[in-house]
Amino acid sequence: MSKFVAIAAIVTMANAGRAAADEETPAPPTRPAAIARTWRGAMPVVGAGYSIPLRSALSLGVIWGEHGGCLMASRGVLVQLEPGVSGGKASIGLAASMGGPVPSVGVAMKASLIRTWGSAYRAEGDTTYAGPEAVLNLFHVKANLGYAWPVSGRGRAGILVFGVGLGF
Repeated sequence: MSKFVAIAAIVTMANAGRAAADEETPAPPTRPAAIARTWRGAMPVVGAGYSIPLRSALSLGVIWGEHGGCLMASRGVLVQLEPGVSGGKASIGLAASMGGPVPSVGVAMKASLIRTWGSAYRAEGDTTYAGPEAVLNLFHVKANLGYAWPVSGRGRAGILVFGVGLGF
């Protein structure tokens, strides 16, 4: 009987030591909630620049999609309006960016509808153009390049759409 009690005591102490060791082992680290948090919705994007054919223009839009994370990344559908001195532009497309409302890095592919008025630069005035456009943004400096064809008005030839500026 004494051998049985001794074995039972040794097993009990071993299990107690193992349980204490398990309690002292810290849980693996997890990412802070603020870094991991993402949400779906609209993220505003703003910018300003000079472009052909709008000349000086402001850019106001939203990226509707998924946002957040440690880099404040956004990706989704971009809807953008750009009123300018010689015309206005409305665009819709896909975008991805990092850095919030004035992204430090971003790309977009969009379809644009451009309406010129007055003396538009390198385009016929009072004409509506439509076409694809690509946007690249690095360190808050953006460049856009595209081509647009006339869909109504006095214009007969397509135009090169090009611009540089700040923001998105």
